[in-house]
Amino acid sequence: MKYRAHTFDQWINEKVEYNRDLCPKFWKEGKMDPIIRAKLLAIADDFWNSLKLEVPIMDIQLTGSIANF
Repeated sequence: MKYRAHTFDQWINEKVEYNRDLCPKFWKEGKMDPIIRAKLLAIADDFWNSLKLEVPIMDIQLTGSIANF
């Protein structure tokens, strides 16, 4: 699969769409690979702890290239 960079104007004018499929390297039958999930949660936990905030985590959202392939 070739990656094609788009400018903001191209996204607006050409109506570039995201893939409808999840990346099979990270997702299996609609569920995230458990090993990858554990590693991402460890990264999120490490980041959260570095903030030294006294409030609970309410939600974690996955964004970026592995979220939409």
